[in-house]
Amino acid sequence: MAADEPNPVNAGTTLAPLPDHRNVGERWWQELWRRHTHITTPLRARGLPCDIEFGLSAYIVRVSLPDDSYLTISPPQEPPSERRPGDPEGWIVTREDPYIVTQYASGRSRSTTRPAPRFGSQASTVFDEAPNRYEDAYALKTADGGALVLFSHTHAQTDTVANSGLQLNPGKDDRAWLHDVPRTSIRYTFVRDDAATVPAKAEPSRLIGYTCARTDASGPRS
Repeated sequence: MAADEPNPVNAGTTLAPLPDHRNVGERWWQELWRRHTHITTPLRARGLPCDIEFGLSAYIVRVSLPDDSYLTISPPQEPPSERRPGDPEGWIVTREDPYIVTQYASGRSRSTTRPAPRFGSQASTVFDEAPNRYEDAYALKTADGGALVLFSHTHAQTDTVANSGLQLNPGKDDRAWLHDVPRTSIRYTFVRDDAATVPAKAEPSRLIGYTCARTDASGPRS
């Protein structure tokens, strides 16, 4: 396939497959892929599937890990880089767990749909926000004039089967809500508590810790 032609690998090396979506056949996507092969090829040679997506302001590499979590390899998103895709000033690597969304909440409402690696092509996963039951925030003034801020927010994950005749079997951690009844889709709700420092000067705030717990699961029976 044309998207794979620029990948220099040793003879006998097996690469993880290309993404399975319609953009793979488009020339603009193949050019993006070519510009990122210095990142994707070594990872694919280790059996890790990769994809190219658009982030907040630039294209990013998303890497699927064996435990169903992801690595996101991106250039700086804010302010956006003025350099061409694949050649930024530097790279930022973060890990995202499908059950614990570790991106620092900055007030944006975002919904993301993608294939669920643990189900293959038989189901998809949607991440989005959910009504927040805990809207209060608490702040403690620090000795340097800044503040320590504590707040909570709620997000959801919805897994849905791709075709009729398929079903999702609740895991052991879901049985308090779903019992052992198969479902065609399952919506999980999570509450995350964040702690962030806000400097006294005009500098970015910094997330210093968080906890996240599942608080609900529901879905129609098969």
